[in-house]
Amino acid sequence: MMKLKFRIILAVFLLLGIIYVVNKIRRRELDLKYAITWILLSVVILIIVAVPGMLNWMTVALGIYDAMNMVFFLGFIFCILIIFSLTIALSRQAERIRKLTQQVALSEYDTAHEKADAKKETSSEETKKE
Repeated sequence: MMKLKFRIILAVFLLLGIIYVVNKIRRRELDLKYAITWILLSVVILIIVAVPGMLNWMTVALGIYDAMNMVFFLGFIFCILIIFSLTIALSRQAERIRKLTQQVALSEYDTAHEKADAKKETSSEETKKE
């Protein structure tokens, strides 16, 4: 069981962390879709800190032997969620890069053919003048 002083200090740091993340979102330095996980994590930890018996209740409900094991389990689950969300973002970016590369290649192809056609027209006009 955490002492009240430690719980208050932890709650203050969590609230400062939430304010920091929200400020980064507001300044457009961080996308909401990436920050939502951090905000949710902070809120869940804040609830666990605010309700002292919550962690013990969750431990018993899930059948986990010790509260510290529950903390490690929650940390593991959080890491898996972060990795999954980053994998989704990476997949989306890879698809966008592929499409952009194709568009640039087609644009360069069209530009090269337009230059070649213009060069042929110029040379055919010159031969007609002679």
